[in-house]
Amino acid sequence: MATLEVQVEKVSTVDAVLELSSDELRQQLDLYAVDTKGLVSKPQLQKALTKVIQPVSPVSKTKEEWLLKSKQLEAAHAEADRQLKEKELEVEALKLKQTEQEHLDELASEKQERLDRLAADEKERSDKLELQERRCLDRIAKEEKDRVAKEQKEKERLAHLARLEQEWLDRLAAEEKQAARLEQERLANEARLAQERADRLASSVVQ
Repeated sequence: MATLEVQVEKVSTVDAVLELSSDELRQQLDLYAVDTKGLVSKPQLQKALTKVIQPVSPVSKTKEEWLLKSKQLEAAHAEADRQLKEKELEVEALKLKQTEQEHLDELASEKQERLDRLAADEKERSDKLELQERRCLDRIAKEEKDRVAKEQKEKERLAHLARLEQEWLDRLAAEEKQAARLEQERLANEARLAQERADRLASSVVQ
């Protein structure tokens, strides 16, 4: 199936330029071999195409018509300059906004780094305090354990001394008791012997 090619005719008047759309303006500029990469707005395209065709544009029939076209062209150029200026301002504002955002991001990053350092320092300080407290508690617990062990040992020593003293007192009491019993037995024997002598003496007197 054959493809129909639409032939685009070159415009040659300012009136025709003003009636074209942006795409049609680009087509016309392509026909005139004009680079359109840097042209972003319709007035810029109109201005570029007008500059191309102006040398070959037919002379207006009247001075008034020529003046009207000239004013329209100047207005189109002014609009193009205004839009270009606005675009430049938008680009500059975008750059400023981007720079400001980068600055804010940098400040936020520095703030986060400071917060991270503070958190790390606080954790280190907390860990040190916790370690010191644990060591202190361990030392107190050891001292308490040693004190209890020492007191227990002292109690055992005193109990041992008390047991030795009680054994000595018991042995002394037993010895004294035995000595008293022996003394009592001796006295009893002496009394018995004395009685026996007295009885013998009395018997011999009677005889």
